[in-house]
Amino acid sequence: MLCVKYIIANGSVETKEVKRRLWAFEGIHTHHAVLCVTSAVTSAAFLPVSVWAAFGGSRRMRLVAWTAAGAFVFNTHWIVIFGSDRGDLRIGYYLWWISFLLLALALFALSRAEAPKDAST
Repeated sequence: MLCVKYIIANGSVETKEVKRRLWAFEGIHTHHAVLCVTSAVTSAAFLPVSVWAAFGGSRRMRLVAWTAAGAFVFNTHWIVIFGSDRGDLRIGYYLWWISFLLLALALFALSRAEAPKDAST
């Protein structure tokens, strides 16, 4: 949704053209398009990673925790992109953003809990 709003704000796009422009990334700089797509990928990965962790995960828990922490840091770019319009970011953005941090913290805690088990086997 933030990508659509960014395109509308910066590309003078009419609402019915948003879907076409979002897919083709017309009227948006390439690096902004890459940021939008990468941000969407972090969102798409959130649920499977959460379910994976809930059902036990694996020894790579710490790596996945660092990846979730990286997604949290990466998704900070919306605050930078919006600049003086960052007030347009509503509570939903901040809840979404903080969820990556909470996932990372939970995964780090699980990886610490798993460490003694791995050492004893």
